[in-house]
Amino acid sequence: MIENLNGLHETVNYASTGSVRLYENDDFEAYPSHWHLPIEIIMPIQNNYKVESCGHVFDIAEDEMIFICPGVIHSMPALPGKRLIFQIDISMLQAISGFDHVVSLIYPVYVINRSNCACYDQFHSLFRKMCESYTNAGLMAEPEIYTNMAQMLLLLGKNYHQINNSLADTSIKKQREYAEQINRICDYLKIHYAEDISLESASKIAGFSKYHFSRVFKQLTGVTFYRYINQVRIQKAKLFLMDSDSTITNIAINCGFSSMSSFIRMFRIITGYTPTKFRSLYDSNFKTSKEEPEQYEQLNA
Repeated sequence: MIENLNGLHETVNYASTGSVRLYENDDFEAYPSHWHLPIEIIMPIQNNYKVESCGHVFDIAEDEMIFICPGVIHSMPALPGKRLIFQIDISMLQAISGFDHVVSLIYPVYVINRSNCACYDQFHSLFRKMCESYTNAGLMAEPEIYTNMAQMLLLLGKNYHQINNSLADTSIKKQREYAEQINRICDYLKIHYAEDISLESASKIAGFSKYHFSRVFKQLTGVTFYRYINQVRIQKAKLFLMDSDSTITNIAINCGFSSMSSFIRMFRIITGYTPTKFRSLYDSNFKTSKEEPEQYEQLNA
């Protein structure tokens, strides 16, 4: 049920207060491509369901859950059945060091089921508690919901590292030290993303050799150092494209790219769109004539 759609942007109608929304959906209706700011969790409770995003079709069985990250364009075909759809603004949680990292692990879409998650029953229990708190609408409903949402994100991070833990032979104390150092680097990159930051300079800040830093960084974040910093830069570029009239050239410069070609190429790899196409999709009032052509020129940074 999409109530407010401007172009592809859905403005979510939350409850009278707060920033969460739950509804039981049994509409036999196709939902066109759209995006929204809250994270969306869908759990079919009668019949399977499908979500299309980033060129893939995700099949979700009964009692499985799919997480659709903020800002991700997705659509759903018309299918019979029932599903619980929970939308919650997690920007407050993402401001806490570590939580934003978890969201990057599941970006853009992530399906939770018994085959890929040993703690699935805990996820299921937490999600049900969130739904109960919302339905009961008590005085502490929203704090309870956010507490359980935070716990779900923590479980997502732990589940990822349990599956992909090549540092299992490292002591717990050393793993904790690694995590603290990598979190510090990630926080640094979110502030200094526009600067020319190399693998060598980042490894020196962390106090590791370049090889060791590369290995630990990928293990703890799920991506290479260069992929991570480009994801941060493209995320910032997306915000500029949605919320400002800056030219694409200026946005590329302000986000740390030295050439238009590298900016457009990386933007397309991460989002599936060129910057101009992305801006037109996210802003139905965008006038193409305002935008400069996406030529592959060097920037004078």
